[in-house]
Amino acid sequence: MTTVPDLPNTEASPRVAQILRIIAADIKISHTVFAMPFALLGAALALSQQAEPLSAPKITGQILLIVGCMVTARTWAMLVNRIADRKIDAANPRTAGRAIPSGALPTSTALLGAVLFAICFTGLCALFWLFFHNPWPVVLALPTLAWIAGYTFTKRLTALCHVFLGGALAASPLAAAIAIDPTELAAP
Repeated sequence: MTTVPDLPNTEASPRVAQILRIIAADIKISHTVFAMPFALLGAALALSQQAEPLSAPKITGQILLIVGCMVTARTWAMLVNRIADRKIDAANPRTAGRAIPSGALPTSTALLGAVLFAICFTGLCALFWLFFHNPWPVVLALPTLAWIAGYTFTKRLTALCHVFLGGALAASPLAAAIAIDPTELAAP
């Protein structure tokens, strides 16, 4: 079980860092690394189709934004899942040690974290518009967040919930390609 030490209010930064460590461990941030190649493959394919010469700063900026979007979106979805499942997790000996049911992460803190990660994801999507004149990532940000959090609720309704989850993962190469160059998707 992971615990958050009681720190004085003047020690906000170490407490925030500790909470982020707990969130990262609880949602298995390492699993984000395994999902990353799908998005990066979509980005690489879109970059390879660019007609204009590619500059290193532009490519680097776009790839870093895609990585940031992937991390913040998955963290959002996993926090929503952990919050929604907290009572189920508490009753299951296998999952009772997770951060929320064990008390290491208060539900209110997890909810605040989910909101902040959703805002960060949307902000990163907006940077595609600001720096690369591509509004589509920010236009699609909220539907994307709804879709990837939807798995949490579909598993209560159908045994096909993993098809829904697989669809979310399968959409990441398309999402990355749209972020790099949406005009390539419209080409004949």
